[in-house]
Amino acid sequence: MYDRVIGLILGVGAVVFVLLLAGVGSAALTDDPPEVSPYVSGATTTAPSGGATFVISAVAFGDDGYVEITNVGDGAGSLDGHWVCQFPAYGGISGTLEPGETTRFAVESGGFGGLSEGSGEIGLYTASGFDDPDLIIAYVQWGEPGQARSGTAAQAGVWTAESVVDAAGAAMIIATEDVPTSADGWSAG
Repeated sequence: MYDRVIGLILGVGAVVFVLLLAGVGSAALTDDPPEVSPYVSGATTTAPSGGATFVISAVAFGDDGYVEITNVGDGAGSLDGHWVCQFPAYGGISGTLEPGETTRFAVESGGFGGLSEGSGEIGLYTASGFDDPDLIIAYVQWGEPGQARSGTAAQAGVWTAESVVDAAGAAMIIATEDVPTSADGWSAG
């Protein structure tokens, strides 16, 4: 378990601190996700070599929803200064991931845009310029096309325009490629 505190800064300016201790449940960030959210790597797309490559590897829906980020690169990397966007909410994240390591953070329903299988998006950014295609490094949208940051993701080349993961009735969506850039790289679980 990590022994640090992550502050999620929400779009309305509220700050939610999630204390990362063993047994906290939905508020825990861990590098050892349970088997309920398997990350399947290496299907058809591979990560570039030469360092860390962070991707969104799973999104779980509901009141205990969470987002997983995996380092599919061949070097360690820091998430310090990175941001996650579930429009209109934004959260700063931090930590270090070794190659192949996954981290998870909880996003309580209503507090971080509410993760519903009906429709939504998650974008991963290197800084807080959410309309800047130079800053978005990973993205996924589900349910309906045209989410708020989908154009930025398409312009950056991290997502195929109008591509949508079918998450109807699913508890979560899981990346099936190392670097998924369209709905083809995701599966409902």
